[in-house]
Amino acid sequence: MSLLSSQRHYAFDLDGTVFDTRHHVEIAYASVGVMMPAGAWGRTWEEWLIPQCDGDRLLASQLHAKKVQVYDQLLQDEPPELTAAGELLLLLSTKECVLGADFETSVMTGASRGAMNRLLAQAGIVTRSLAHLTVEQKTERLRLLSHGRCRVTYVDDDVVALAVMRQKLPANVRLIHFRGQDALALRKEVW
Repeated sequence: MSLLSSQRHYAFDLDGTVFDTRHHVEIAYASVGVMMPAGAWGRTWEEWLIPQCDGDRLLASQLHAKKVQVYDQLLQDEPPELTAAGELLLLLSTKECVLGADFETSVMTGASRGAMNRLLAQAGIVTRSLAHLTVEQKTERLRLLSHGRCRVTYVDDDVVALAVMRQKLPANVRLIHFRGQDALALRKEVW
């Protein structure tokens, strides 16, 4: 089934939505001397780290590469917990793969592809995935998915990103703010 042929599509952000990775990411950056600003979440590393390094792209790239090494080790040593949103994605993606359901799932994230793939594999989540996306790129992909009769639901913990998206998306795209609600409450919102 193609991304545009199903009647429903459920998309999820990764960090803070599917997995509780905040602690892991902050530790990894701190280990290389970088303190993440509050506004870094939901953005690619280039969007916030290069300005934090006074525009020095090479320095930012080197720091990010060192962070990735530490982060990968942290993910192996202490895999992060699936959130209620992650449990819902696991359930939906399993039904999609095994039962051939009339819906599709995906992950859209600003995280790097390597970290995303490792996290999804560790949790046994098999779904389409797009990494290293800005909020604008996520918005455009959701808009494309919503063409025709497809109902799209997107779940993200970043209320600022959701507000930006809401201004640019059609009414058949439902944006759900994941704020740590339990599985039952989240399922009620998503359905």
